[in-house]
Amino acid sequence: MKLTIVAEAALEHGDHAKAISIYESLWISGPDPGRISVIQADRALELARAYWGQGEREAALREVGHAEELFRTRPELWDSMFFLIIALVRIRLALHGAEAAEEMIALLDRRIATMEARGWGGYLPLSLWIRAQAAELLGDVAVAKRDLRAARERYAAMHAPHRVAQIDEELAALV
Repeated sequence: MKLTIVAEAALEHGDHAKAISIYESLWISGPDPGRISVIQADRALELARAYWGQGEREAALREVGHAEELFRTRPELWDSMFFLIIALVRIRLALHGAEAAEEMIALLDRRIATMEARGWGGYLPLSLWIRAQAAELLGDVAVAKRDLRAARERYAAMHAPHRVAQIDEELAALV
């Protein structure tokens, strides 16, 4: 657990090689029915993010493929593990850009509807923020601004000033 936190911190600080080393030492990637699927999918997506940051696109694509295979074989992951959906959308947008944006927006739309229906608001602002980034990739600045404002409002209600400031920067940068 502690090494996972160190790996996540390395990713956040741009030390992708360190993150890859830690994730690889913790986890041999690829589908394995003996492992817990949620953790395996999370680690595959984090490893994909680290590979992408290191410039290893093919390795990142391989890890995303492992995570997507888990989603296909364990559909319950789609319904309750929003952090996995968010991680998948983020890395797919990074890897494929505008080419993946419409599909990722549709995926987020379904998950946002589920979150709202179940009253699970914790991941809602982040989902809106990422949907805004996907809309921006498609050149839809109006939708991006709408989603950023909605995310900002929810973060403000959660008393998350750092996130509000980050979104304010993104809103100011949109033309």
